Amino acid sequence: MSASIRRRARFRSVYVNGCPVWECSRCGTRRLPATRPEDLAAHEAVCGQPAGPAPA
Repeated sequence: MSASIRRRARFRSVYVNGCPVWECSRCGTRRLPATRPEDLAAHEAVCGQPAGPAPA
């Protein structure tokens, strides 16, 4: 597998102290259940990506 191919981050539903939350599978960021799908998708799109432009 090429080093440039990365597995896409996904949010999964988990329970923390009996409360449901969304948790990012890559970085572990947790969001409230009321978080808009668009906001979750925006995080998934950039999670784990380099901050600068892609190397040539």
